[in-house]
Amino acid sequence: MSSRRFLPLLALSIALTALAGCASSPAGEAQGGGASDPGTASSSSVVGTWRAQDPDKAWLGIDQDGAVTGSDGCNGVTGTATVTGDAVDFEMGLMTLKACSGVTLSFRGLASGELSGDVLTVRDRDGADLVELHRSAE
Repeated sequence: MSSRRFLPLLALSIALTALAGCASSPAGEAQGGGASDPGTASSSSVVGTWRAQDPDKAWLGIDQDGAVTGSDGCNGVTGTATVTGDAVDFEMGLMTLKACSGVTLSFRGLASGELSGDVLTVRDRDGADLVELHRSAE
């Protein structure tokens, strides 16, 4: 195959892979209980879908394996969550970088969170609060 045909196919393959990650739906709701094991989200009440209050459209989904998907209302995010007690450490992976008007927050610097009942307060790398996310009933 000539390089003239290979490069566009490679670019298309990369773009489709990235878009497939952005099209993921929020993680399913799960009710955990008890103390969590460090390094996993499987036994933690942090598992589920978390949403910002209107007008923000931000949400994060955390599954039992600690995989994170979400959106800040404009850009899709992926990553992993490590839970220790009520503390959550995020290791963010891929994120789209669209420019959107009217979006007031970004998960670009998302680094940690603290769970208090049905509220997950997420913070940036400097420890500043980004947004309070509320457990979704979905």
